[in-house]
Amino acid sequence: MAVKKKGEGPNPKAAFGDKKTPLFLIPTIPLKMIAWVMKDGAEKYGPFNWRKTKVNASTYISATHRHFHAWTEGENIDPESGLHHLAHVAANIFILLDAILTKSLIDDRPRIEKRSDKFEGGVDGLFRETKGRR
Repeated sequence: MAVKKKGEGPNPKAAFGDKKTPLFLIPTIPLKMIAWVMKDGAEKYGPFNWRKTKVNASTYISATHRHFHAWTEGENIDPESGLHHLAHVAANIFILLDAILTKSLIDDRPRIEKRSDKFEGGVDGLFRETKGRR
């Protein structure tokens, strides 16, 4: 993104800045909320504990689901931490990404041999063919 001054061409520094990570696109308030969740975790387990001892993906998948489902069901604030459930979700995703990048993730995600866009079989009629509803 080139920044222009009145009557001047593109800012020469912008050409270099455009090649760097555009951190200005990250909203700061949610980032601060995530930082408080990370601080809460650091006080309980130690800062960057997942880098010191490998962690299971399933641990963070489960925590992410628990916080997201609590928020989906109308609870905004986690009663244990006093922090927003969605900040917990984001913190878990940050940890998963960092653990992948630092090779400290034990990838124990459940695997599906064959994926299908359609549910095959159904369970007691709970899942119906949704053909034409898209």
